[in-house]
Amino acid sequence: MARIVALILGVVLTGVAGLWAADSGTVEEPSEQPILVHAVMCESIEEQTPKNETIIFSVSARDATCFTYFNPVPKNTLVYHNWYRQDRLSVKVKLRLRSPNWSTFSRHRIRASDKGPWRVEVTGEDGTIYAVLRFSITD
Repeated sequence: MARIVALILGVVLTGVAGLWAADSGTVEEPSEQPILVHAVMCESIEEQTPKNETIIFSVSARDATCFTYFNPVPKNTLVYHNWYRQDRLSVKVKLRLRSPNWSTFSRHRIRASDKGPWRVEVTGEDGTIYAVLRFSITD
């Protein structure tokens, strides 16, 4: 009987010690990664705002623009807008983010030969994929 009581007491004390250790004032570190709040394809940027959001661009349009807004940005860092045409990397655009929040964009000049499916992968320096924006260029 004493052995059972000792076993139960050991389990209870171990559980209490585990709870105490879990709540011993350790604070979870804030993320060092920027947080992507808004990402969109659009025709243009006016006064830091995306205009004419779309996923279908005509070859008669001048540009396809990828707009991203990060908040918070814990520290100055880099992100990339990787533009893919039919699953082939077309261009990798390096963009700087500055603390405490930042919006940025990249643009692709549309040509008649660009028809078809496209995507922009928004990635961090470490390869983290923040967003994938898919769109098409048509007649």
